[in-house]
Amino acid sequence: MDADLAALVAVYRRQRGALITVLQKVQEKYGYLSEETIRDVAKLMGQSVNEVFGVASFYAQFYFSRAAGI
Repeated sequence: MDADLAALVAVYRRQRGALITVLQKVQEKYGYLSEETIRDVAKLMGQSVNEVFGVASFYAQFYFSRAAGI
């Protein structure tokens, strides 16, 4: 797990409803949401991978491959 990712998520971890903000910040940093990043965010936020992916896949603003985020 990336230390930068852990630090980014730590800012929002205890904020209810902050998942979209976290996903936006993560995508800004990495350019897209990889499977690994989604797993890491889920773990750090105390949510299931399915919950995090469900939210991310609902919104067209999130990309799941590097090429799509370009």
